[in-house]
Amino acid sequence: MNKKQMTEKTIFYITDFQIDLSRSSLIKGDHETQVEPKVLKVLYLLAQRQNEVVTHKEIMQHVWQGSEVVPSALQRCIAILRKELGDDAKSPTIIATHPQNWLSTVGTSVLA
Repeated sequence: MNKKQMTEKTIFYITDFQIDLSRSSLIKGDHETQVEPKVLKVLYLLAQRQNEVVTHKEIMQHVWQGSEVVPSALQRCIAILRKELGDDAKSPTIIATHPQNWLSTVGTSVLA
């Protein structure tokens, strides 16, 4: 995901959350939470590929763009997203984990 792609769509929605990439924030009602840009890039990629299964390798290539990164960095991003979105790994409503290190969005996402 390059800078041009990031500026084309700076706001998108997943369930009742508004995600503003330009402000690095998750907004639900009147509550706004700042989240690291890389974490939101992961969520944006999953939202773009709604209901598709995306590999860890694919996410790491798009978000970290060829930089050396350990798998735990992506696991950390997913853990942060689940916490901030109130999602549960055992009964996911937004981010589902699949065998063989694949992820997908479960919740409805709208790219504004």
